[in-house]
Amino acid sequence: MNAKIKKVIGEMEKVQAKINDLQARLDELGKEKIKLENLEIISLYRGANVTEAEFKAFLEGHRTGGVPFVLQQQEETYHEEV
Repeated sequence: MNAKIKKVIGEMEKVQAKINDLQARLDELGKEKIKLENLEIISLYRGANVTEAEFKAFLEGHRTGGVPFVLQQQEETYHEEV
């Protein structure tokens, strides 16, 4: 086999190995992200001081459109000095 072809094949194998390593790392990071999101959700639930039934009713209401969400926007005022 041609030396140049062998070199290219070798480089391709190295790149594929790097891709596999990066894909594995990406999968790990995805799992870690989900874990952290779940912890945040649990923290919010516990901090809401509601019963399990109330929380379930809230989620069901949201799924069916029965619970409106209102985003509160802070009004920013700018004062120009004269």
